[in-house]
Amino acid sequence: MKRLARNPRLKITVVSAERSDERDPMAERDLSRDLAGAGVSLHVFEKRVAPAARTARPPLLKRVLSPMHLAWDVLRLRRLAFRFAREHRPCVIHARSYIAAWAALGVRRRELCRLVFDPRGALPEELAAAQGWAADSRRYLWWRDLERRLLRGADTVIAVSEPMAAHFAERADVSPVVIRNCVDLERFSPGTRTPAPGAPLRLVFLVGVDVPYQASELALTLRRAVAAGWPAGAILRVITPDADAMRARLGSPEVNCDSLARDAIPAALAESDLGVLVRDSTVGSLVACPVKFPEYLAAGLPVLATRGIGEVDAILRDRGVGVSLDPSATSEWPRHLAPLLARLTSQREELRQSARRAAEEIFAWEHSLPLLEHAYGLWR
Repeated sequence: MKRLARNPRLKITVVSAERSDERDPMAERDLSRDLAGAGVSLHVFEKRVAPAARTARPPLLKRVLSPMHLAWDVLRLRRLAFRFAREHRPCVIHARSYIAAWAALGVRRRELCRLVFDPRGALPEELAAAQGWAADSRRYLWWRDLERRLLRGADTVIAVSEPMAAHFAERADVSPVVIRNCVDLERFSPGTRTPAPGAPLRLVFLVGVDVPYQASELALTLRRAVAAGWPAGAILRVITPDADAMRARLGSPEVNCDSLARDAIPAALAESDLGVLVRDSTVGSLVACPVKFPEYLAAGLPVLATRGIGEVDAILRDRGVGVSLDPSATSEWPRHLAPLLARLTSQREELRQSARRAAEEIFAWEHSLPLLEHAYGLWR
């Protein structure tokens, strides 16, 4: 955002939606001050509905209340969008979620500004996987219809991967521009650690929001497969905001769960040997571009991933910086891991540099900012 704001033709206002019980006033002040230094203003939109109203209620009551809470949040966000439109006269609204795009669609039609829909994922499929909805479920079909209206109503659609672009093109006959989830290369530096055969390998697994399709349990299976091929075994470290919940979910002494500040994550990656990326095989995974993937690469880590996650398979294969594993054939994992484990001692520096180079050539903001400026219509 700060790099984008360097363009003299842009004046940026960020509206960030936060849950009332998760707000951190000190962090918000620091972020606001940091962005203000780059000429970006921050406005926090507080979701007034407590998360418990959406999750910790009997199923019947939840089914009744959830749509009401959602409609109330959207109504308030739409009113805010119209107020901002009157005060700031924006030429572009960049909606970075389905809800934001839903609220902004009316503003786009009335104020004649451009709407950039940046969904970040295939939400109907993600909700179906998380909630267990069937393909003919009314809730799933409602979200899919909303998605189609947002895709067709936007001036530009952003996809985070080529598979996502193909998915949206098939669903709504649109032509998305692909802007991958990029990484701030200045935050990450490849470590100098070379694993010795007499020491256990250090695996690291970054988990932001632990949703069901994250398949965190597969990380334990992966640790065992690595340990089977390394003389001193392997240690798995999971870094997640809610370490206690993750520890309870995995319920295994084989894993260390930590909560780290954002600024401490690059150092934790530099001290590791392998990055872990596991997800269930769903449509949401097939179109995804997990942020942790370029972060692993920027830190010089080879990546162990399950198949069917966006463009991860192709990048690992073409760049030789990791292994994609079939989640339905876990018994074969040790055999597929053996060549990479052998390279960790004999070609560790080559692996480190190849991973970093992949991050620089595929996931650097310098490649994506011109595409984003074009989506904003600055080149017209």
